Amino acid sequence: MEEKVEEKFEEKAEQGAEEATESASPERPAEAEQKSIDERVQQELEKVERAEEAMMKRKFPMPRTLTSKERVGGTGDIVVKPIKAADEFSLRIGKYGFTVRKKIALLMALNTVLVGSIVAVNYIVFRDAISIFSSINLIALFIFMFPIVMIKYGEYKKRKEVEELFPVFLRDFVEAIRGGMTIPNALKSVSRNDYKALSPHVKKMAVQLDWGVPVERVLILFSKKVKSKIISRIISSVRESHRFGGSLADTLEALSNTAVEVERLREERRLYLHSQMITGYIIFFVFLAVIIALQTFLVPSMSGLGESGLIGMGAATAARDVASAEQYKMIFRHLILIQGFFAGLAVGKMAEGAVVAGFKHSLFMMFIGSLVFAIAA
Repeated sequence: MEEKVEEKFEEKAEQGAEEATESASPERPAEAEQKSIDERVQQELEKVERAEEAMMKRKFPMPRTLTSKERVGGTGDIVVKPIKAADEFSLRIGKYGFTVRKKIALLMALNTVLVGSIVAVNYIVFRDAISIFSSINLIALFIFMFPIVMIKYGEYKKRKEVEELFPVFLRDFVEAIRGGMTIPNALKSVSRNDYKALSPHVKKMAVQLDWGVPVERVLILFSKKVKSKIISRIISSVRESHRFGGSLADTLEALSNTAVEVERLREERRLYLHSQMITGYIIFFVFLAVIIALQTFLVPSMSGLGESGLIGMGAATAARDVASAEQYKMIFRHLILIQGFFAGLAVGKMAEGAVVAGFKHSLFMMFIGSLVFAIAA
């Protein structure tokens, strides 16, 4: 009897414990309601973030990755095609396409119309006067070449300035990474510094990383935009280090030292070849002096136009000799222009390592040579 009473007592105790556990497990109404509110707030925040991201993508379209058919050489490397700016348009001639700035295209169109008008008026009015006709054509040639040379030389100077300041940017970037920053935060931090021509590119990279663009794509876009061989090589090394998990800070520091050394060697070469540049100018002016001497002394004596040759000459012979002298004068002028053009290119190549840097020397030599020859002859 006592055993039955004890069994009933134990069953009631177990039932009471189970009821107590069940009553303690459900959440209280207040906590459940608070959790539901938090979930709804989180969902609303996610919707707002998605809406902001969609708005930014519409306002600032992201660069796209080319398809497999558009990849270069079939190597499988990712090639990124940047979105054209608002002031650019594309031209395509056959299978070749290129992008042109609208301002440059408008300037070249106006320049072509101006030069064409000068040449047309010159042909109509002065085609019988050989000397004047040739001089005006030369002026038209200078007018046509000047904007092209200035645009190309401006691009060269900007690219050169970017190459000079790129090692400074790399050193600042390495210091920021060694300070414990992530790559996007480090790039955003150094983008506040003033790197002159490099600053817009650094700010653009910081914005792209902030959008969530992969580091490799950002580096590819940057190297394609600056169009510099040395920067492209550095970017290629950085991409390989980032892809295979190397120490990015050590790699950037080594590449920064390499870029500084390359720039130092360029400066040494420039100083070493400075005497060669002066020699090029001396050779041109010696050639100019020889041409002026030929035109002043040799041509009159050959054509019989000297003071001793005018006695007893007929009118027809004198006219023929004058025409011959004018032909020699035009030939000598053309020789001066040709010599000045190619001598300037050679001087620019020796002094700065780029043919485009020689255009300023070419224009200077051609202008001074033509002016001196016109005055002397």
